Formats: sequence, structure tokens, C-alpha cells
Amino acid sequence: MIITLDADLQHPPDLIIKMLELWKQGNDVVLSKRDDLPKGFSPRQFLRRVFFTLVGNGVESLKSEYSDYRLLSRRALDSLLQFKESHRYLRGLVSLIGYPTAVVTFKPAPRFAGETKFSFLKLFSYALDAFFSFLKAPIKVIYGLSVLFLVLSLFCLGWFVVESYLGLEWGQRSSILMGSLIFFCSSGISFGQGICADYIGRIYQQVKNRPLFLVKETNIN
Repeated sequence: MIITLDADLQHPPDLIIKMLELWKQGNDVVLSKRDDLPKGFSPRQFLRRVFFTLVGNGVESLKSEYSDYRLLSRRALDSLLQFKESHRYLRGLVSLIGYPTAVVTFKPAPRFAGETKFSFLKLFSYALDAFFSFLKAPIKVIYGLSVLFLVLSLFCLGWFVVESYLGLEWGQRSSILMGSLIFFCSSGISFGQGICADYIGRIYQQVKNRPLFLVKETNIN
């Protein structure tokens, strides 16, 4: 069994006693949840909310108020070690284990000394690891663009038909027809890129070689 917490003492060590009690009750994972998230608006808090909204995707333990202060039982840790990928978003991997989980709340203490070494660039890099490890949204965006371009192409084509019916000169109609052709070609290109990205995404998922299932307990030696 292990417990992870920050070394700046903002994670109260006395919470470990409560975590151990929940572990003894049969919980393999004990998560900690902050109960005093900053109020108001700041660019950093806004980006934090956007990030967890995208990556969380309905997973409770990936909400912004949860921290990296957690307890893992021996079998939960062994299951976590089965994930061999290099770019690890640990909070997300813990959420995939699926063992009995409990939650404790805490109020972070003031920083004891020093300043955070996690700069904005490091946070951004960590966010990218999480984004590309757990989301297929970029692929869906490419498919969405192809549909958008197709709709615009049909709109311009309809506009061209109306202008032709009204008897406008070719010079006034040619730019509309050209726009329709450009949007149609862009739609085809985007759709092709989406197919390629989908294949690459599937290869990426296969290369990560995440376990298909985790064995909670067995009577086989």
C-alpha cells in the first residue's frame, strides 16, 4: 500500500489516518477532494476548468477539485503498474483501475516554504499528455470540419442556382460557384484526413497496450 502527496505540506499529513481507516474497510483506492477551490475568475482557473471539462468526460475522479493526494492498495498499485505507456497522466490512469474507491475531503494548508516549480509551460505539457492519452476529440473535430465544409458547399451551390434563375451575369455568379467547389474539395480533403487520423489513433491505442481487463482477485496460483 502506498500514499502519494505533495512535499510542500499543503496536503495535510494527518489525513493519512482517515485514509487508512477507509482502506481497512475494503477500499483499494482512497482519493482526496479539495473543498475550497478558488472563487472568482482568473486565466489560470478558467483554463483549469476547461481542461477538466474536456478530459473528465463524466468521470467523477477527474474533476478539478480532486488532487494527487491518494492511497493505493497493493493490488491497485500492481494494476496501475500494468500500464506501460511512457507519457503518463497518473490521475487518469488511476481512474481506469475501477476498484472500490472512497473519497476524503480536505482544505489545503498554506505553502510551508518556497514557491511552486510547476510553471505554466510544465502544466501545459502535462495537460497535453492527458489530452492526447484520453481524448479522441481532435479526430472528431476533423470530421466536423468536413461536414461543415460540405454544408457550406451545398449552400453556395443553392445560392448559385438562385442567382442563375434570377438571370444575373456570369461574372457575378462565377465567384459563388468557385466558392462551392472550394468548400466541396475542402470537405473531401478533411474527411480523408479524418480517416487517416482515425487509423493513426487506433494504432496509438494499440501501441499503448493498456490491459484489456484487470483481475481483482483469483484463486489460481
